[in-house]
Amino acid sequence: MGRNLLIAVLFIGVIGLGLWGYQEHRAKNALILRNENNYQQAYNELTYYVDKIHDSLGASLATDKRSTSAPQLAEVWRLTNQARNDIGKLPLGLASFNDTSSFLGDLGNFSYNTGIKHPNANGLTGSDYQQLETLYNESSNIEQSLRGVQSSIINNNLKWTDVAEAVNSKQPQDNQIVDGLETVNQQVSSFQKTMPPTIDVSFNNMKKLNELNGDSINKGDAMIKVKHDFNIPADTKVQAQTIGNGATYKGYNVSYKDDKHNETVTVNLTQKGGHLVLFMKNRTIGKQKLSLHQAVLKANQYLKKQGYKGYEATVSDQYDTIGVITFSKKDQNVVVYPDNFKLKVALDNGEILGFDQTDHLIASKTDLPSFKPSISEKQAKQGIRESVTIKDSRLVVYQNENGNDVLCYEFLATKSNDTYRILINAKTGVEEDIRMLTV
Repeated sequence: MGRNLLIAVLFIGVIGLGLWGYQEHRAKNALILRNENNYQQAYNELTYYVDKIHDSLGASLATDKRSTSAPQLAEVWRLTNQARNDIGKLPLGLASFNDTSSFLGDLGNFSYNTGIKHPNANGLTGSDYQQLETLYNESSNIEQSLRGVQSSIINNNLKWTDVAEAVNSKQPQDNQIVDGLETVNQQVSSFQKTMPPTIDVSFNNMKKLNELNGDSINKGDAMIKVKHDFNIPADTKVQAQTIGNGATYKGYNVSYKDDKHNETVTVNLTQKGGHLVLFMKNRTIGKQKLSLHQAVLKANQYLKKQGYKGYEATVSDQYDTIGVITFSKKDQNVVVYPDNFKLKVALDNGEILGFDQTDHLIASKTDLPSFKPSISEKQAKQGIRESVTIKDSRLVVYQNENGNDVLCYEFLATKSNDTYRILINAKTGVEEDIRMLTV
């Protein structure tokens, strides 16, 4: 009897250890998957920003009046800060990426001082243009090399978590991602790494999320609200964390695992009023079945279901099997770019994987300029050289590099095989922005 009881206890103990080990294994795999997703997102954003940097440099070189390069240089300065931030999120460690980061720092330094801090009233000097040409060529090399590493990662199913493990073990030499990034780094000349003082427009704008309507909520309130708004079963474990000190706004990060759909969901809420800032779903995406156009329609249906009307798709991009669409407000036939929503759509089944209404919430606390222009469209066109063919035009509200919302005439124009978006201030006639559009 006693012997049988002992065997039963040991048997139960073995089962218990097995279950504990299984749970630990699942938790470890979930952590690895989350880290992998974060690394992939950082690298994809880095390549995206470098692409945009190259386009903005090309647009500044394509302008007739050299003084019109300033808005593009301001955009380059902003993008270099974001790209350097993403480099800091990668598990590079021993895999030196310093020269690439220094190149972006030098580019940001040049763009800030030339386009924002000390702009030349007569436009860019000859030496400025020579430097700009050099930076443009360097950015092209980096763009192509980063894309090459990205293709290698996708084609060979490489994992960033393997890079982190190799770095921690002090043996990163045999990792293909590390080798690829070191090759990129070797192609970049060394530049001084000093960064100029910055004007953090985005930080000042984000602080407006602390001014939204409603009472302040705590962690418990945040979890209850997410459970209610996302129809989460009562027995689902939900976690909430206060967004850390130094963040651009006060709020909560709420997360939970949707076992039914094998998704990890993260939701950000403001402390003031408990407003949804964004949500993101992470899951494995299957083979693409929907086109980007169909993804736009899915995103538009979601917006209308949430009660948002009067928005139109202004930007749509595809990254592997995800569509990323931006919808901007249209008021009195004027497109208000600063008031927008960003949505991520899975191209396997049309599920909304991400919804970001940060800009929409900020816009609700911002006074828009008058929609009445001071100059005619004909007068605005005088600032555009004759060799450019204008295809379309409309009035828009645009947020410039100083964080000011300005009414502009937006011209869609072509030259040779290139397409440009040109924004002319509808009050002053000054060019606010010009960028080359890519397909």
